[in-house]
Amino acid sequence: MTAFTRLLLLFGSLLLAAEVLASQPDLLEHQQHPETNEREVSADYYLRPEQPQAQPPENQQVDTTGIWYHLRQGRLSAARAEWLRLRQENPGWQTPADLQAAFARANRPSATTPEGPPPDPYLLAMGRLASLAANELDRVESAHLNDLGRQALTRERSDHLLLLGWIHLERSEPLLARDRFLQAGRLQASAPVSDGLATAYYQLALVALANEQSDELLEAARQSYTWGREGIYAELGWQAFDQEKWQQAYLLFAQAEPRESELFGRYLALQRLQRLDEARDLACLHREKSQRLREACYNLEVQLAWQAYDAGDYELARQGFDRLLLASPASTDLAEALEYTLQRLGQPQAWAVARERHPLLRAASRQQVAALAWARKQFDLATRLNGETGAGADWILSSGLHFRAKAGDTGTTRLQRLQGYLGASRLWKDWRLGVRLLGDHVDSGLPPAGSRFGSGSLTAANQTRALADNLAYSPEISLRQEEATFNLQASLRSLHATEAASGQLYASLKTDLFPAFGFLSARLFRQEVSDSLLSLHGAVDPADSSSWGTLADQGISLLGVFSLPATTSLAVSGSWGEVTGERVAANPHQNLRLDLSWNRPQLLPGDRLDYLRLGPFVEYSQWDKNLSGFAVQEGGYFSPQTYWRAGVQLQLLTLEKQNWQLASQAQLSWNASTEEGVSGDTENNGLGGDLLLEGSYRVAPHLLVGGYFQQAFAPDYQDSRLGLVLRVPLDARGWVISRDLPTSQAPGH
Repeated sequence: MTAFTRLLLLFGSLLLAAEVLASQPDLLEHQQHPETNEREVSADYYLRPEQPQAQPPENQQVDTTGIWYHLRQGRLSAARAEWLRLRQENPGWQTPADLQAAFARANRPSATTPEGPPPDPYLLAMGRLASLAANELDRVESAHLNDLGRQALTRERSDHLLLLGWIHLERSEPLLARDRFLQAGRLQASAPVSDGLATAYYQLALVALANEQSDELLEAARQSYTWGREGIYAELGWQAFDQEKWQQAYLLFAQAEPRESELFGRYLALQRLQRLDEARDLACLHREKSQRLREACYNLEVQLAWQAYDAGDYELARQGFDRLLLASPASTDLAEALEYTLQRLGQPQAWAVARERHPLLRAASRQQVAALAWARKQFDLATRLNGETGAGADWILSSGLHFRAKAGDTGTTRLQRLQGYLGASRLWKDWRLGVRLLGDHVDSGLPPAGSRFGSGSLTAANQTRALADNLAYSPEISLRQEEATFNLQASLRSLHATEAASGQLYASLKTDLFPAFGFLSARLFRQEVSDSLLSLHGAVDPADSSSWGTLADQGISLLGVFSLPATTSLAVSGSWGEVTGERVAANPHQNLRLDLSWNRPQLLPGDRLDYLRLGPFVEYSQWDKNLSGFAVQEGGYFSPQTYWRAGVQLQLLTLEKQNWQLASQAQLSWNASTEEGVSGDTENNGLGGDLLLEGSYRVAPHLLVGGYFQQAFAPDYQDSRLGLVLRVPLDARGWVISRDLPTSQAPGH
């Protein structure tokens, strides 16, 4: 071929190249780097999405502008390097058919061989290398690649170094690839160099991840990020997570941008590492970023709080449930959980603070206290807490008749008593106020002539001067307060002066406490002694018409009830007092009693009992003096020096808040007493018993009717009582309760 022919061919090639460039202008401007993989997860998408790079569809759009540019420029090595880069960054990408055909044409040897110097062996080797298919690269000798690398560096061919770098990556040799890319970069910094280094360090990070080398992993990821792979931390983090390498996943997510997906990945890694406190803190700190982080925060808070509860760390559990309930104030489950924790914690101050902070707990606490108050027969407290009393009125008007007949000797131990009363009570704020006016008629008959009475023996002449019956009036006022931890009740009653004696003042102050082990009660009292006319209203000494008697028993009583397993309770009670009266010797006395009972309401069918208590008891009483006689300085009341009782008792009450209610108490015992006398001690032994039956019935919404009967007996002793009571609640009632029973000690009753 002549020189002119070669010049003509060269000129034609230039024209063809110009025509190609003219038909596709600005090819370089269309070349772009593959976009960095990012994980953007919608707020309501709870599961982690698949890796965008994993298993791409066959029609994935990959920018091949750079490859076409290099092919049209005749730079096969650069085109092959760009193709390898795209394969690395887009796993699963299938080379388009037109691009495969272009590579085939470029690799096809020319039909004619131009004259000139022999070809460069290095360039021929690089050309053959560039023409190899991807599956043929692994068969190339490493020594051959290393030799080509040294020559490319010597010849300062950065494009060839880039090609070798991508070939090493295709052969899974990231260290060698990194070195080639660094050499190319030292010759000429360019975007392809940065892409290569980012990919090489990415593969080095994968190697470190496989070997669980955390330091090397983080360093490789940092280098890849520095060279432009911005999503490297999240990308590697999810891969570590998929491989169940939780520590490496956490470290990688911790370095990632604080976007929702990366934060959620870090939360999941911490959760798998059982670093639940840190996971909760992270989720709660960023819970505004998505719904799933909010739910993660909530779920972990609940889990940690219950873990603390199960471990016995009730203070930590309280703090957790408190935070949760503040965030979800309408959650009844959280309110109950906090309530359980506070019960275990046992700190009243913590209870008070929690009720102030949480309306739902406040309401639940009120309901619980109300239910407990109802079980304790604190009806006013339960009514207040349940809001059932309109404006706190709850007026109740009462009236009743009580009759008692005690057998005995006429004029002395015999007693007939008729009491009538009118009363009213009203709930005012936290207090129930009650008032009553009692009329009390007592009759014992005239003592027989010759009996020892007053200063001496009665004669027929002065017999009628002894007091046989008497009528007295007594006003009474009483108050009662019921709270969640105590009751307080006080009463004051005066007995106006009678024909036989001056007036008397009676009072009572009682408090009930509800400790965890059961029940405690203490009472200060000054009360009547109702054994005879002499002890109640006094008597007249026929010898000189002077009066004596009208006794008052004053002292203190204590009661402790201890709850035992299997609905069993043990009660210990005792009292100390002293009986005094006009011209009557003071007489101290003591009492001690022990009760054991089992509550078995299920023994009767129908589920209609509030309680059925059955069990044994033993009781001991003692008075210093026997003042049972009717002489001056004596009081006419039973006062043995020793008195023992041992037996069984039963207490029964039907359900509260029904249209009717029945109650019963029964005791059967063996009694043994010893009384001192002038002629010696008198012992009296035998069976004794006491039976009380009472009930109330709602006749109408504003009318309740009740009645009772009581019978007691012992050796030389018979006592019968009965009564009728009417109550008028001004607030309409649909039921009756045990406070409405005839023997109730409520104010105004």
